[in-house]
Amino acid sequence: MEEAECLLEEMLSKGVMINVWALNSVMVWLCSKLRLDSAVQLFHKAMLRDVRLSDAVLTSLVGRLCRGGRHLDAMGIWSKMLDKGFSVNTMTANALINGLCKSGKMDEAVRVLKDMIRRGVTLDVITYNTLISGCCRDGKVEQGFRLRDDMVKKGLKPDIFTYNSLIQGLCGLGKIEEAVGLWNECKTAGFMPDIFMYGTIIDGFCKAKRIGEARRCFEELALQGLKPNEVVYNALIGGYSDDGNTDEAIRLRDEMKSKGVRRTIVTYSSIAHGLCSVGQVHEARIFLDEMREDGLDMNVVCYTILIDGYCKLGQMETAKNLFQEMRDRGIAPNTITYTVMINGYCKAGDLNLAVKLLEEMKEKNIVPDAVTFNALTAGFCKAGKMEEAFKIGEQMYWRGVAMDEVTYTTLVDGMSSSGSFKEANSVS
Repeated sequence: MEEAECLLEEMLSKGVMINVWALNSVMVWLCSKLRLDSAVQLFHKAMLRDVRLSDAVLTSLVGRLCRGGRHLDAMGIWSKMLDKGFSVNTMTANALINGLCKSGKMDEAVRVLKDMIRRGVTLDVITYNTLISGCCRDGKVEQGFRLRDDMVKKGLKPDIFTYNSLIQGLCGLGKIEEAVGLWNECKTAGFMPDIFMYGTIIDGFCKAKRIGEARRCFEELALQGLKPNEVVYNALIGGYSDDGNTDEAIRLRDEMKSKGVRRTIVTYSSIAHGLCSVGQVHEARIFLDEMREDGLDMNVVCYTILIDGYCKLGQMETAKNLFQEMRDRGIAPNTITYTVMINGYCKAGDLNLAVKLLEEMKEKNIVPDAVTFNALTAGFCKAGKMEEAFKIGEQMYWRGVAMDEVTYTTLVDGMSSSGSFKEANSVS
């Protein structure tokens, strides 16, 4: 096949008539071997000769380029086809839109949609569902609903995937009442919610602190003949843990084990977070040790939960030891890990160590956020060091981190406490 590839390239370069079937066969082989550079080059050489590849080959090439993160090349193929006046089919367009949406490139996806409409390419349910899903993941749920309305106007019926995406988008925005309304509409339309939709609505109820309704949905899915998976269990476990009911969360973890449902790091970290929230940090540490029985190991999230717990208890030496332990094990602290350590040192009055950690973040190219800076600002204000507090604000400006309401409130409170009423009024 490699010899055929070389022969085709030579024929294209010399302007010799080629067999389109042979060209398509070589392209299929190149895609299957993930030799995408060669495939793209061969495509452009074919375009120079006005030779059109088959729809199946184009769809495969565009899809593989998107999965490989090469969206620019995929868009280039799409644009070249349009520039040449060649027809494009729905499957190729859907493959491109899907790749763009999954990578969060919604503007490019909408551009492809507009190209399809201008060229008279048929939009099907997959086209709309892919765009709706992308919009909802991007937090643009209203745009997702507009697309749903548009597909209905074109005579296309929303399916279970359409409802799943929109419900997930609403839950992500905390609009649980609207999500429940759509959930009921889905049932009225004759669709039976699947396990994915149950997991979404249960998680939505839990995040809205409506654990009772989450539990009822959990019990309902069993009556519908569905088996809860780790996503559903983890959502409910997270809800109970956040609600302070770690006993029920642990019972659900044990139920997962008895029913053969895979426990994940999320399972354990959710319960550990719940235990730490009520001051049971030692118990959380023992509990996380049990992960090893499930073949799991501590990650940055687990370490950060424990470090935060010890910081809140004022046990900075233990927190520091854990911070070092995770680095010794090759687990890199992230922005949140540094932030909880900085906050812990600030509350303990050890501002020098807090500042040192901020400088370390800079050295390691770990970007501090507003929460990080606000912790330091609060620490300096509490110590009455207003000049240093304002210098932190200057750092936020130069690093491109916007001051939020917490920043301003902290500075105003700090100046008021230090007797600087005139300056406090000027900031507020």
